[in-house]
Amino acid sequence: MNRVDTAAVAGSVLEKHFALVPPEKYRYPEVLSFHAFAKLALDRNDAVLLDRCLALMKPLHTGKLTQTFGAYDFYRLGGSAFALLVAAGKLPEEKETLRKSIDEWLAAGPRCREGFLGSQNPNHPTTHVWIDMVFATCPYLTLGGLALDRPELLDEAVRQLELMRDFFRDPATGLYHQSLGKLGPDRLSDDFWSRGNGWGLFGLAESYRFLPETHPGRGEIGRILADHLTSCCDVQDGNGMLHQEMSREDSYVETSGTGLFLFALGVALETGLLPERFRENLLAGLRGYLAYIGLDGSVHNCCCGCLCPGDGSKEAYMQRPYALNDPHGFGPAALAFGQAAKIGIAAIGG
Repeated sequence: MNRVDTAAVAGSVLEKHFALVPPEKYRYPEVLSFHAFAKLALDRNDAVLLDRCLALMKPLHTGKLTQTFGAYDFYRLGGSAFALLVAAGKLPEEKETLRKSIDEWLAAGPRCREGFLGSQNPNHPTTHVWIDMVFATCPYLTLGGLALDRPELLDEAVRQLELMRDFFRDPATGLYHQSLGKLGPDRLSDDFWSRGNGWGLFGLAESYRFLPETHPGRGEIGRILADHLTSCCDVQDGNGMLHQEMSREDSYVETSGTGLFLFALGVALETGLLPERFRENLLAGLRGYLAYIGLDGSVHNCCCGCLCPGDGSKEAYMQRPYALNDPHGFGPAALAFGQAAKIGIAAIGG
């Protein structure tokens, strides 16, 4: 296999995503890809990439789009990507927009009885909670706290991540379930779903990276992240990939969860949270991932939308179909390869 430029892979995947999905079709998978796009531009100090990202995002924060974006209205601004760009000083005129969106959301957003901001079902706003929401809420809070100099937002992000651990972590494996309450009061889904674990890892990794070292909760978030990552490393297959049901290698290779895991692993290596020996897990995963990414930026083997299917069993998750160029697949791939480039893995393969 020829060696492939990691930053180029990240860029081609993002361009493929936004060639396929026009602004009027933006949903939360696009929010994740915008985060990957903004990070790639900022990490590489690439003005052309940054201008491209800002142009694609402009219909969001200027209010030109009217569609519903899902559980949280701040998706409409661009979610964590918007907060990242404000915090980085690239959208200084939007600080007040960011402040207003956070305050309105925290005042009105549904919470379960323990205070977790993890509900996305308007019919069950306080009893059905999901790990999926951590990707949306925690980096947004952390980056918003930094942009607005509001430490209480950092405290809230830490609290949310600790609740995620308390709700969803399986003590026997260290892996995480997706859903609590959908199948009955206080009942967990039986899965260790790849992308569900990835959502948790993304929220942990981006919050850990940006929390100041002096923040009293950073150490605990680091411990939660390290524990989660090492548990995922234990279930990588021979090609470094994760499977749709992570505890079952007879389920299919699933790329979106793999990408989010590899991204978080790269963050842990960058920050020194995990020792250098884990670089081999990252390299193995990146090499395996390349088999599922086309030369045109297409991404294969991404699980379609998966909101605790059927009876929530492992088998029900395994039966969810995968697709070529499902929108959920692009952001994770771009994050994984972009983070690899950031920590000095300029090329992979061979």
